[in-house]
Amino acid sequence: MEFSSSSCFSSFLLLFCVCFCLCLATPPLVVATANGTSCNNTNTTRHHHKWIGPIGHRLITVDVNGSGQFRSVQDAVDAVPENNRKNVMILISPGHYIEKVVVPATKPYMTFQGAGRETTFIEWHDRACDRGSNGQQLRTYQTASVTVYANYFSARNISFKNTAPAPKPGMQGWQAVAFRISGDKAYFSGCGFYGAQDTLCDDAGRHYFKQCYIEGSIDFIFGNGRSMYK
Repeated sequence: MEFSSSSCFSSFLLLFCVCFCLCLATPPLVVATANGTSCNNTNTTRHHHKWIGPIGHRLITVDVNGSGQFRSVQDAVDAVPENNRKNVMILISPGHYIEKVVVPATKPYMTFQGAGRETTFIEWHDRACDRGSNGQQLRTYQTASVTVYANYFSARNISFKNTAPAPKPGMQGWQAVAFRISGDKAYFSGCGFYGAQDTLCDDAGRHYFKQCYIEGSIDFIFGNGRSMYK
């Protein structure tokens, strides 16, 4: 089959006209922005930073010796607003932070960044048989030195310890958790978890542990989490 140059040109011209008309008939692209307004495709670039703005980043420094914004890790966590939408990095200087830390479910996107697994520690000493402020026994899950309920939590180059002594054979109520993760989509890299019994409570959610060290005896990893350990 042969095509003449005039027929090819006529076909091209027809196709061009059809495409041009379709472009005119297509409504402009509308993009929602963070403040609830909209913009069309002529100024999408100008509004790009408003679109990603609510994610953002925030850095908080903690130093037990006083050279950071806070001396306590829990104080740094408390400084993050409720219903947080930013990626918050809490930079923790070397040292032993002897405190009990809780990250509530309303504060996602938080990272604990230490200076090294062998230099930065958060530690506490609760046991299941100890009594809480209400006079009742804590039981296992409430003994964790660090508890995270929030989603999208991560920790890097830091260790978590429960320094309660190891139980003697036959002793009851000596479970002592170092870390409890109850939020979804958590990530741990280069972290240490130390305890005598029930060290890491992989409670619920999906978690990834990369190049971490976990030390304990009975049930040193337990819970209903769906996790990968590499």
